[in-house]
Amino acid sequence: MNETWLLLDCSYLCWRAFHSTGHLQYGADPTGVIYGFLKALKALQARFQTMRTVFAWDTPSPSKRAELYPAYKANRLKESWTEKQREERNGVRWQMNELYAGIVPGLGYRNNLSEDGYEADDLIASVVKHSLPIGDNAVIVSADHDFYQLISDNVTVWHPGREGAGVLMTTALLKSSLKVEPEKWPMVKALAGCSSDNIPGVEGIGELTAIKYLNGQLMQASKAYQKAWHADEIISRNLLLVTLPFPGCPTFELEEDRLHPSFWREVCQEYGLDSLVNS
Repeated sequence: MNETWLLLDCSYLCWRAFHSTGHLQYGADPTGVIYGFLKALKALQARFQTMRTVFAWDTPSPSKRAELYPAYKANRLKESWTEKQREERNGVRWQMNELYAGIVPGLGYRNNLSEDGYEADDLIASVVKHSLPIGDNAVIVSADHDFYQLISDNVTVWHPGREGAGVLMTTALLKSSLKVEPEKWPMVKALAGCSSDNIPGVEGIGELTAIKYLNGQLMQASKAYQKAWHADEIISRNLLLVTLPFPGCPTFELEEDRLHPSFWREVCQEYGLDSLVNS
């Protein structure tokens, strides 16, 4: 019987929780991220009717991409944070570590992945390309559009919305909504760049224009076409940055979980998550 795997972009889920329930505390400790993450985990497993879950985490170690392109994510430098932001982020990082090092493995999940220098995106891509059992399906949970390049007949991307809503991006929906195939997505990002990661693209070309260029819908005499046509250097650099996984990312052998349901109650008691005890 074919199974479905949830591939979680854990950093995304943690920061999403921070923006919704990040104010929660138990005693002197922040607990809103832990609460939001575990609540989302239960909801996702119920929605997709599976307990097969891979947890992929970013690490604080220097990114391999920054070694290639030092400006990568330089727009997120800590020097620009206020004291309050530093305190909040320290609280989020502490809760992330509680989840990664204690709660997730304590619950018995064996596929709890991190790798120095690589991002959650890379780990998920490695699983999709090298580790997913033949015939099984995968649902990537993230709002990161970079994952569109991994979509296939058995791989989709779920972008959670509010109150249980969300969008399941499939090959058909990607083609109908953005008029592009998954395999072209790295080239779209190479041309358009990514402002959130501080990756500049070709001047004046966004994602929609990039798609039109790749689909042959721009006039050769147009400025956009000419800029894209002569952007080999930018495209070459950016393709290395946006293609998943980044070169050298390890492969993983997915393991059978050994879930400990009783530990769920212990976690809820330790962090004061009374409303999750019976979930």
